[in-house]
Amino acid sequence: MGFWLFNMMINVSMFEGAGLSFPKPDWTLQEMAQAARVLTRDTDGDGQPDVFGLNPGFIDIEEPLFMAHGAHLVDPATGRTDVHTPAYTDAVQFVADLINVERIATTNTFGAGNRRMAFIAGRYGITGEWQSALNWFIAQKTHETFDWAMVYWPV
Repeated sequence: MGFWLFNMMINVSMFEGAGLSFPKPDWTLQEMAQAARVLTRDTDGDGQPDVFGLNPGFIDIEEPLFMAHGAHLVDPATGRTDVHTPAYTDAVQFVADLINVERIATTNTFGAGNRRMAFIAGRYGITGEWQSALNWFIAQKTHETFDWAMVYWPV
């Protein structure tokens, strides 16, 4: 069995339009959150974000996020769940705050294909995505009309 890489995809046009620099390979979760703050906009003036800085993606976000906080879903040394550790709690709280407190991230209500179409439509500027999504984006010829890039997961 092989493995897949989980990366972040960015809407390059949104980054450039907001005056944000292209993420460096060692960008941090705090830098990602700051970019999401800048990218989140209320475009119709109703007080609710219409464009979000971040859509974390599916449940796949868990393991890279946990690792960035020093935790694992399953502790590799013991094979036991790590969900009762402070690092795990910090990781979950980090995402919950981005969605519920700061309102700079949206929950994933789109499904894979629709989530990707929403990304292409400019509904959010950063998303978590499997490396295999490259095949979908290339097959849809999105690179001909939409400026996107796959970048490293923040640390």
